[in-house]
Amino acid sequence: MRRHRIVGTGLFALDVILDTDSRRLASALGGSSGNVLSILGALGWTATPVTRLGRDRMGLQLCHELEEIGADLRFVDLSPERRTNVIYQHQLDSSESERSTHRFSFVCPSCGEKHRPVVDCGSDLVHKALAEQASTDVFYLDRPTHEGYELARSYSTSGALVVFEPSNEGADPQLFSDILRYSHIVKYAEERFHSLSSRIPDSVMLEIQTLGEKGLRFRAGCSNRSWRHLEAFAVPHVQDTAGAGDWCTAGLLFSLLQRLPRDMNSFQLGDLSSALSFGQALSSLNCLTQGARGLLQALEVPAILDLANSLCVERAGAGRAVEADNLDLLSRQKAYFYDRGVFSSLPACCHSPV
Repeated sequence: MRRHRIVGTGLFALDVILDTDSRRLASALGGSSGNVLSILGALGWTATPVTRLGRDRMGLQLCHELEEIGADLRFVDLSPERRTNVIYQHQLDSSESERSTHRFSFVCPSCGEKHRPVVDCGSDLVHKALAEQASTDVFYLDRPTHEGYELARSYSTSGALVVFEPSNEGADPQLFSDILRYSHIVKYAEERFHSLSSRIPDSVMLEIQTLGEKGLRFRAGCSNRSWRHLEAFAVPHVQDTAGAGDWCTAGLLFSLLQRLPRDMNSFQLGDLSSALSFGQALSSLNCLTQGARGLLQALEVPAILDLANSLCVERAGAGRAVEADNLDLLSRQKAYFYDRGVFSSLPACCHSPV
């Protein structure tokens, strides 16, 4: 069977996870692009990142994690002039927040220095990617950059499904609008965009707005551009919501590409609803674990897919309820980070030698 491929650019970073007492728990590949590509890579796709990392210990760790899922690293450059992005994920206890399980920061918890993330990969790397353009099913970007625009335009023209998942509209409204023109799926969080100031063009096949614990809503040409709502799955316990949106995106693409018609605009409402529901199921299951990809540490891929499919079948009323024991098993995996033995590899400070 042919492996699906996803090419992606945007935010790749090392996530450093800190406990509620600021104790370092673990580090792992993160960032929206990093998570979506690595999740799909773990699910059997070929992930092809287009990114420039630092030639440092953090960058080498990210490359190692990508290699473990069989990623194609021909468009990954390690530069001695760049520092790999580091995101600190501070876990929160219930006394700090009633709704959030964590907060992200780019401030080093040891020295207080802030390193703003760098997401542009450089025009030279983009030119290389365009010159050696890999045939792909999906192109994914999570930031409105000029490099992302050039890649989105090229991959859209070549027939790839372009997925744009911005965290903000950026400083250049025209650039944002230009990327929208070459996008087929646009997904954003309601907490970041109550509404987009840029008009969503008719060329966008699917617009998705995530609503946190309230689920999501979506609209598409096949629904006459009217909003449809999907409730969130109920789970017995939420340990960590980090990576929830990335699992939803990865699950949507994984399900959608299994039924992709020749004409992407031929998707029916049922196809989109089913694929989004599958993405929500994966997202909910990961919330039972700790970390953006804790689910992959807790269960093998076949078990993950079976459990997500069971949740979707239950939601559709076409099968028996998922046994609570299966979900409780995941809940008990919440402390898996403590057993990974990686503490010594984590820098104590952003100025530590690497």
